[in-house]
Amino acid sequence: MDPALFTSLRTNPDFVATPVPGAGRDAYLLRRTDGRRPEVNFLAADGRAYSVEVVKDRGPGDDVNADAEAAAATGLALLLSKGV
Repeated sequence: MDPALFTSLRTNPDFVATPVPGAGRDAYLLRRTDGRRPEVNFLAADGRAYSVEVVKDRGPGDDVNADAEAAAATGLALLLSKGV
């Protein structure tokens, strides 16, 4: 992801950013203010920015899967950040 986008999303009032310790540098779980469509963004050791998103279902009522998606994205980011 673009490093400028990485920084701007963290402070965008349309989203809630929560730190994710251990998943790269400056990692955070990002959710829309309604809790939907979670993703984890992190910086690799070389400064590249990444976004990890796990999609379980994206249809009407997709917000029921948001917590499972957030947990899966966090776990995946923890693993991926170790390899980049």
